[in-house]
Amino acid sequence: MLRQPTVLSAALVATLALAACGSTSAGSADGSGDFPMTSGPPSTTGTDVSTSAPPTPDPSPTDAPPTQTVDSSWASTTPDGECPDGWTGLTVRAEFEEELPYLETIRACTTDGTRLWLRNNSDAVWVATSPPLTRLPERTHESTRAVSFRSVVDQDTLGRTVLAPEDQVVFFARPTEVSWALDRALDVSWVVHDVTADELTSMGTELVQSALTRRGTPRAALAQCTLSGYQIGSTAAELDRPLDPQSTQSLLTDALGIGLDANRCWSATKNVTRAGTTTPLSSKLATKVTVAENLGKVHVQLTWMQRGWRVLSAAVPKV
Repeated sequence: MLRQPTVLSAALVATLALAACGSTSAGSADGSGDFPMTSGPPSTTGTDVSTSAPPTPDPSPTDAPPTQTVDSSWASTTPDGECPDGWTGLTVRAEFEEELPYLETIRACTTDGTRLWLRNNSDAVWVATSPPLTRLPERTHESTRAVSFRSVVDQDTLGRTVLAPEDQVVFFARPTEVSWALDRALDVSWVVHDVTADELTSMGTELVQSALTRRGTPRAALAQCTLSGYQIGSTAAELDRPLDPQSTQSLLTDALGIGLDANRCWSATKNVTRAGTTTPLSSKLATKVTVAENLGKVHVQLTWMQRGWRVLSAAVPKV
């Protein structure tokens, strides 16, 4: 239980490197109080939780924070009941109302102010940055798909942690020292990984389990498609414009390399079949993306992510 309110920022940073350095500050969060926000010029992507130290009790007039009119509804509070036993929910305050749908997908709790617990309730991938301490964050829950995904595209390093959907992680740092941001390339890569895993599931439980957890042809195909998705997420021009169902279809077609023998994803999926059948995974993926209506879930998911990359772009350099 905190003796002082813990102030977290919901500001958005230009880069993960800036976030790790605590370069921006635009919003706030606390365990019990209400703190002012500032506003400023736009930057690029990220959601920062790095702010100044908690206020002291009963501040004098000269120590009191400046007053500013804010909308108290622009905040996301994690109920204590959604925290691990003995942890306290935190409030993350948004600078702009449009940030709320994104802030609300990350649950945040603390114990004594020296650790932070995060749970990713979104369908997107976030990257958390924290001080490069000697101890890696501890994962308290992770799905099989999340483990599979991270093993392909990223490994946790000191100061950088990938939060896939459903991930729960404990950071051994003060809440004010940790920030998290959406990652465009990882987001698209996750979508492609998910679509491929879904099609493998439709081909049989044994096949998808092999792809997610064991070496072999199914695993190689899933890995190649995930990497292809990462490349498309890094370079696709479609992602710089508002997506419509057709552009979502085109994006996924390119990521899966449909019909391109030189594409490693397409080549690998041609070698994956269910025992006793002749229809390869490549044909199922091609059918999936042929009809735009088949991609309704993917379109909603990518549109939400894309809007987040744009909305989470207003930040104030910390001075």
